[in-house]
Amino acid sequence: MTILKRSLLYLTRKKGRNILLFFILLTMSFFLLIGTMLTAEAGNAADEIRRSMGASFCFNAIVDTQDDSLWITVNLGDGNEGRVYNNPAKLTDEMAGQVMQVSGVSAYNGSKSSWEYTSLKLKPGFHILTHEDYLAYPEEYEGRDDMIESVTMYRNFAPLIGNTDSSLNPFFRNNALSLREGRHIQPGDEWKAVVSSYVAGLNGLQVGDTFEAGITQAYVDYMDGLIPGLQPFGPKEYEIVGIFDVNFTQAANEYSSEWDMPENFIMTDNKSVGEIAEAAGGASETFETLTFFVEEPLELDAVIAEVKKLDLPWQYLSIDKDDTSYLAFVKPVEAVKALGTFMTVFAAGSCMMIEYLLFHLWIKGRRREIGILLSVGIGKQAVLRQLLLEGFIIIGIAFALACVLASCAAQPMGDAAESLMYRENVTETYKVFYNEAQNLTVEPVGGQKAELVYMVTAADILVIGICSFIIVALSVFLSFRGIFREKPGNLLRFAEDSRL
Repeated sequence: MTILKRSLLYLTRKKGRNILLFFILLTMSFFLLIGTMLTAEAGNAADEIRRSMGASFCFNAIVDTQDDSLWITVNLGDGNEGRVYNNPAKLTDEMAGQVMQVSGVSAYNGSKSSWEYTSLKLKPGFHILTHEDYLAYPEEYEGRDDMIESVTMYRNFAPLIGNTDSSLNPFFRNNALSLREGRHIQPGDEWKAVVSSYVAGLNGLQVGDTFEAGITQAYVDYMDGLIPGLQPFGPKEYEIVGIFDVNFTQAANEYSSEWDMPENFIMTDNKSVGEIAEAAGGASETFETLTFFVEEPLELDAVIAEVKKLDLPWQYLSIDKDDTSYLAFVKPVEAVKALGTFMTVFAAGSCMMIEYLLFHLWIKGRRREIGILLSVGIGKQAVLRQLLLEGFIIIGIAFALACVLASCAAQPMGDAAESLMYRENVTETYKVFYNEAQNLTVEPVGGQKAELVYMVTAADILVIGICSFIIVALSVFLSFRGIFREKPGNLLRFAEDSRL
């Protein structure tokens, strides 16, 4: 009788033991496939987040309150004076070029902003709502001419946020804003804009349409010398090149200004904002913030250390690193990856031990049978091959079924793993606050959910299949070691354990 026939005969004769072993191998293979899939997909997602979001560091001015030569006295009107800090460390494209030479720095975004008159209808805030209330109930505003003049002036003011590349703006990097259509502001753009879908819809605008913004004579008259050097500018025509969606909600009330509402943000180029700043008595070439991005977030500290070696006026500059967005997005993905790794290791380790115990008891219960085979001239090597073949037949069938089950369960199991790792109970995914410079800031809350697609790949099947057969082979070989030291006569003394 051939080895194959003896193996099939035993497998059909000992159904109880083989069914138990089959389900052990099926479970092992299933969880190995699922665990490997989770680890691979989460790892790919983490790499993609690392490449697309990365980490950054920002140059900020250090204000020297002791050096009077760095402060400029300005006339605030009515006999009042103020002081404006003139930072010697100018944030410019030239400074950015020096930093870009450092290995690991991949991009930068210089930004400056201005609050200006626009021809757009805006999301209503304090000024618009108050002006509408004034038109409806003028008698209630008698004697409040200053207030009416103010709300009438500012009801069409919106923040123009200049960017080297608006895709690198923090609001877009952390997905608080996302581009719906068109494109971002790019280096070299002039008089281009990206507006919100809310404002675009309110004004009936599409990509390619235009609006106006600038400094009106009415605003210059209203300020009455409070801003030294302020002069009319434009209004200039801006072409809409993109439209964005707002992906977070902001707590607002009737006192919230229009320019603090993200729906009213206008992303534009630094060229246009610079010219407006110059008309307002400022510098056209300098940025308010200068942010640099690194290729590998894990190397952020090392890159910053290299940047600090540059010949820059560090006594007037500080570096603040920012990896909050990256960490918030990658943390839950890494948690899914860790779960998949644990599942893989646990499934492999526990099932190997269980298999070894089962094969050990199985072979121990078959010593009499093995003794008979040896006594009729069948060698120990042939007996070992028979036992291996029996194990391979069972694992082959179990693994094939596990592949089918894992392929069907891949996405549901992946979604279940995400539900365990992500904070599904979080209703607000962004924290909205004002920073020290009183600028609206949006940071993602830990638990941002990525859209992962789970599937068992051919590579997973190949790797786990090989590992499963190796585990079976090791279990059989280790369990069979004692047989090699026994003589056939000694083995015949043992009664076969019919329970195994």
